[in-house]
Parts: sequence; C-alpha cells; structure tokens
Amino acid sequence: MVFKFADSIAVVVFLFTWFTFSHFADRNYGKKPNINTVMQTYRDQWMKSLVTRELKVIDTTIQTGILSGVAFFASTSILLVGGSLTVLGATDRALSIVSYLPFALPTSRTLWEVKVLLLVGIFTYAFFKFAWCYRLSMYTIILMGAAPTVDPPDDEAMVFANRVSALHGLGATHFNRGLRAYMYGLAAISWFIHPLALIASSFYVTFVLYRREFSSRSLRILLGG
Repeated sequence: MVFKFADSIAVVVFLFTWFTFSHFADRNYGKKPNINTVMQTYRDQWMKSLVTRELKVIDTTIQTGILSGVAFFASTSILLVGGSLTVLGATDRALSIVSYLPFALPTSRTLWEVKVLLLVGIFTYAFFKFAWCYRLSMYTIILMGAAPTVDPPDDEAMVFANRVSALHGLGATHFNRGLRAYMYGLAAISWFIHPLALIASSFYVTFVLYRREFSSRSLRILLGG
C-alpha cells in the first residue's frame, strides 16, 4: 500500500485544517471581526472617495501597485510548480539525501512522488487564485476609470462605488486564498520528514493564520485600538 495509516491521517488533518479555516475566515462566522472584513470597510470608504475625485489617476496608480504585487506571486507560483516537477526527475537522489536526516521516516518511491505531486497541486491552486485576482484587479482599474464624478455623491454614484468595492474585495479574497496556499504548502513540506511533522505543521500554520487574521496587532490598529 502506498499510504500507511499515519500518512492517511496526516493528509486528512492537513486538508481539514486548511479548508476549514479558509471557509471560516472567508465567511467570518460569529461576531468577532477579522482583518478581511475590516479592510473591506476601508475599501468601501476608498471607493466612496473615488467618485468625488475628478482626477482618477491617483486611484488607478494605487491599484496598479497592487496589481504588480499580485503578478509577482502568480509568477512565483509558476516557478514553484516547475521546481516541484523537477524534483520528480531526481527522486532517487532526493530519497538518499532525506534518508540521512534525523527523524526522517523511510518512504517508498511512489509515496515520495505523491508528496511532490501534493506540492504541485497546492502551488497550482495558488497560481489560479493569484491569476484570477490579477484579472479582477484589472477589471477594478477599468471601473475606476469609468467611475462618475459627483460631489457630494448621489445614490447612483454610491451604487457604483459599492460595486467597485465589492469587485475589489472579491479579488482580495482570492489573493488571501493564494497566500494561505503558500502557507500550507510550507507545512506540506514537513511531510517529507514524517507524517506527525505534517500534522504539527498543519496546526501551527492554522494557529498563525488565525492569530494574524483575528487577533493581531495590525487588526487592533485598523480598528482604532
């Protein structure tokens, strides 16, 4: 059998912690604010200010800077996918190196390839999230350019501002999912050492993400604390 019992449990825990936390964070169940919902209020404020400014180049320049960051992560994901696939071509050498590591559990060639393919899948998922975020960011720039200039804004301008803010927030959601994939991808690397290391890394990454999104100093600053 390719998977031993410990490996199966480790993969289940890994996937459960990842997707459960993402589902919880993106939908923000409960009354406790997180950094994503707070940032959405600032996006709303930004787009309301947008429709009152005649010179929209300020807003499009800011959005272009965000776009370059998304492009960096998308291109990095492609490099990580390519690097992971390259490891498949050096499986025998990689197995011999890992065998000298302390606490490393002996593994078969097939299981090693499954571990590498898991990384490929994770970083491919991240690429699609970043790529879609990039496209949504481009749509946001177009809407910024098409935004009306009304000061004070009327009901029609406010509806347009809310539409741009919602699109911008959707792009941010996909960007956050891509970043989480990076974090859990780092946790998945520990599976090459031992299944228990994967379980511990999964819980640790979840704890770090929870603290940063729900109980971080940056969140308190955004809330005015």
